[in-house]
Amino acid sequence: MRKYILVLYVLLCLCITAKAQYSTDQTIYNFTDLEIQNYLFHIHQNTSNKIYNLIKDKKLPAFADSNLNNKISTEDFLKHGVTTQKTWIPNPANPDNIYDLIDTFFYISPDPYSCNFSVAEKKFIYKFNQHDSVFIPLNSLLNLLDSEEKEYLNFFIYKGCTENFSNKHWFLSALVFKEIRHKIFELTGGKINAYNDNSLNEKLTPDEARRKMEVAIITKQIQNPQNPPDPYDLIDSTFYTVMTEDSITRLFLLNRWELGENFTAQTRLFAIAPAYQLHDNGITFPHRHVFWVRWDDLKKHFSPEELDFYQYIFFYALKKSGDKTGAYTPMGSLD
Repeated sequence: MRKYILVLYVLLCLCITAKAQYSTDQTIYNFTDLEIQNYLFHIHQNTSNKIYNLIKDKKLPAFADSNLNNKISTEDFLKHGVTTQKTWIPNPANPDNIYDLIDTFFYISPDPYSCNFSVAEKKFIYKFNQHDSVFIPLNSLLNLLDSEEKEYLNFFIYKGCTENFSNKHWFLSALVFKEIRHKIFELTGGKINAYNDNSLNEKLTPDEARRKMEVAIITKQIQNPQNPPDPYDLIDSTFYTVMTEDSITRLFLLNRWELGENFTAQTRLFAIAPAYQLHDNGITFPHRHVFWVRWDDLKKHFSPEELDFYQYIFFYALKKSGDKTGAYTPMGSLD
């Protein structure tokens, strides 16, 4: 009996120890402004389709005027965005003559995934095209959206991009990438720690971090100038390149697994690194990180609107990378 009790005790200790520790599994993903564009396109489509169905199912009121006086019935709403396309068909009165054609037309229903948005004076404008829109009370809409869709709208409003959301995707994706990059460079001057590698064990001083931001050092092998006849006699040579924020063309995202409640596996965004790529004499070198910063340190310095939206972007980028590689299954929060 004591033998069984001892075995159970050992197993319980192992489980408790495993739960208290992070998993050693970690993955690094590439992140550029293209991932932001992809996310904006994805969430815009989902939000557009949801709004269309909310109005169609009579869960959300829509109005024909900006003063919200003329409410639209479901039947009238379904007529919005419908266009006609002219075509020619064989004359049914003379089917044997293939050259005898008559004019006709057919109706094209709107694509609920591709409508545009604008916001003005607490009113949401749902645009089927440039000349056909309906107006929706903004607060009524926000109450029916989930948190991700709501953050999408709120972030555009927060950034002042209130006209034609889908037309701003390219601009906003570039802006967001630059802002995250700038925040990392600004804060590593002494407000947050920078680390030399993704183990996050070797902490850099602010001066060391600044030097790594200003100059990129790369070592490559060249032919020994003291022994030119021998092409196999190579020596290491160090090159220096001046760095600016614009030299950073992508971010590395470090994703780590941990054990959560009830021993379920959860994944977290653990650290971020700005990365650059050097070119020399026609040779393109792989992207290299400048340094790493902890996500938990960095996220404290974003506004609530920025943080909520950025976490959805990162989560989407990690998920899509996992879909391609089979290495990632979202089972937790980035918080």
